[in-house]
Amino acid sequence: LSVARGFLRVTFIGLGAVLLGTKNKKNEYIALGRKVLERYNKLVRAGGSANVLPPYLCIKAVMKPSRASYDRAIKACSDADMIQLEAMMCERCGEMMEELNDKQSMVDYLSKALWLYN
Repeated sequence: LSVARGFLRVTFIGLGAVLLGTKNKKNEYIALGRKVLERYNKLVRAGGSANVLPPYLCIKAVMKPSRASYDRAIKACSDADMIQLEAMMCERCGEMMEELNDKQSMVDYLSKALWLYN
């Protein structure tokens, strides 16, 4: 298993765990997401791989969603050319904007996500 592939797997395990844990009230999934976040936090603080910051911010945004946290994650993903993660964060933020009844922002984020996915 290559380092890059392993890194991506851990990223998506962390994102999936947080999303499923939050949706289904499964604390063990949320704990797994926190472990991934802590692991990435150590790498960010240690000045490790530049590629760890975008996934770290993505997991952090999903754990504590706000427009500002999603925007930080989206910007970091864009700067690192992590198009799929950027699209996912735009999609998640768009869904959050819909829940907040901010239809124009929802359309903006979901349109950007669609453009990035294509």
